[in-house]
Amino acid sequence: MNYSISGFFAEGPDDSIQFEIDLGDEYDKEIKKIMQWETLEDKVDEYEISDSKISEFSKLLDVAFPAGLTYFIGAYS
Repeated sequence: MNYSISGFFAEGPDDSIQFEIDLGDEYDKEIKKIMQWETLEDKVDEYEISDSKISEFSKLLDVAFPAGLTYFIGAYS
């Protein structure tokens, strides 16, 4: 499974992606734990990520996620 975390402005006229990071299948186990998914097979979709989960992703990836955005994770095979 591959993943993309994307950040968008919560409100306003600009609905374009403001932040994006792609993750490979080496993160399957950690993503499953952070997102509290029991399986990965049926998670091919987009899911909103809470602020607390963004904090966990930030620690995992050692990446500073810009504040003020709404984040989603997309899973695809």
